[in-house]
Amino acid sequence: MLEAVSPHPMPIDEIARASSLPASRCTADLLELELSGKAQTLPGGLAARAF
Repeated sequence: MLEAVSPHPMPIDEIARASSLPASRCTADLLELELSGKAQTLPGGLAARAF
């Protein structure tokens, strides 16, 4: 999942397509990545890899 998350903000639905995961699973995985400090969710339904 982390491989599908760009360092530049992108829509979560695009991340879901890139990872071949359902949107609900993608959102759950993004939450786990955010809690571990590896990704961040942003306003407007965007997410990006954290540095």
